[in-house]
Amino acid sequence: GGRSRERLRYWLGLKRVHGFYEINSPVYSTLTLTALVNLVDFLDPDSQVEEELRGEAAAVMARLLRTMALATMEDGKLVCATTRVFDRDLTNFHVARSPRTIHAVAWLVFGLPRSPDLPDSCRGARLSRTVQGVSLASSKWVRERADQSAASIWQRYSNSVVPFGHGSVEASPVVDGLSLSDDVDQVMFNFSAGLFFPPKLVKQHTRSMDQLKLWSHSHFSHLRMISYMPSFFLKTTAKALSAVTKGQQYSQGELVIYRGPGACMSSLTETPHTAGHLGFQKLPWVVCLGPHVLWLESGVHDADKRAKPAICRDAYLPMVVQRKNEAVVEYEYNSSASFFHSRLTNSSGEGVQLLSSTPYRDLDLKQIGQPGEGKFQLLYLGWVLDIEAPSGTEQSPVEYTKRTGVFRLLLAKTRNSQRWCITLKPSGGTYEKACDTAI
Repeated sequence: GGRSRERLRYWLGLKRVHGFYEINSPVYSTLTLTALVNLVDFLDPDSQVEEELRGEAAAVMARLLRTMALATMEDGKLVCATTRVFDRDLTNFHVARSPRTIHAVAWLVFGLPRSPDLPDSCRGARLSRTVQGVSLASSKWVRERADQSAASIWQRYSNSVVPFGHGSVEASPVVDGLSLSDDVDQVMFNFSAGLFFPPKLVKQHTRSMDQLKLWSHSHFSHLRMISYMPSFFLKTTAKALSAVTKGQQYSQGELVIYRGPGACMSSLTETPHTAGHLGFQKLPWVVCLGPHVLWLESGVHDADKRAKPAICRDAYLPMVVQRKNEAVVEYEYNSSASFFHSRLTNSSGEGVQLLSSTPYRDLDLKQIGQPGEGKFQLLYLGWVLDIEAPSGTEQSPVEYTKRTGVFRLLLAKTRNSQRWCITLKPSGGTYEKACDTAI
């Protein structure tokens, strides 16, 4: 009806202007792409209203596909700095064995992998047999646009700045510009705030739960106890949770991507900054060198303890600044965040480590300068990654979890602030001039 069409048009407007938070999500990206495909493929072109909606959906789809293409490597893995990432997204790229990953979505949408040693049956794997997979695989519009997005990006050097988000819930255009004025609509569109608990959002949600009588619904049974809390107690609890979960919110920011054939470096900068706060599955900086994925993580896992074999979870967050092919990642030690990090992951928040998704046997790791200066180079097939780590950094590749097969390449252990300066460049020694790519 008219109300649903109004909500849909408003959502398309938000995505067209503010972009997407989690382009790497195997759940959300699949469902979002499928919904957009259905709009583009099946809206009635003879209806003026539906044709206008179709055009808006096509513009949103094009933006999402282009951003995904920027973060997808030629071998089919989609890895970029992001607000949410899971272990398997950094360590398991074999779609046939693990179809429930974002890489399966990328392989299906972009027709990957394009490697002669991989059979066609691996492309999209079991995802292609799902309802969502059939919709994506059978859409001529997606295939044409996806191929155009990929072909224009993968074989050249490029710098891209992808804006996303809309600021905090307390002063958000999602609410301020909302023509759908009732609480139910506001709560629906405010879910993009992430796992953040500001009192205003908690109040809106609980009021809507009361109005819609959702406390007794099976999907919300684990939240039922909240309905019995006095309002003053709920407000106090929300305020306390807000302080702890500040780093978990999704706010306004930029995704910066530098890439060339076979390599890519990306970083995530959010406003307001969440540096020094406890994060939740956030990946502020990552680099791909061929098949290798490298990232920085705060906290040092103890191999002698039965620690939860999880990565990129509940780490305290750094300040990241990336300009084209150069990035500075600085960790300011926060005793409070480190305490929660240690408690939640059974690890130490005293250091920062550079991790690799695979053993680094075919990576050439060189120490530059004097021992203890923290200057290293990683070389791989025409690319050089210059690393200036905090002084006293150890070169000690150690497998700390057998389940994920993650290797530690460099380790800096200190309770002081740590600054890592990292540059990705072709092995000729000069920065390859890259074109600026607009989203």
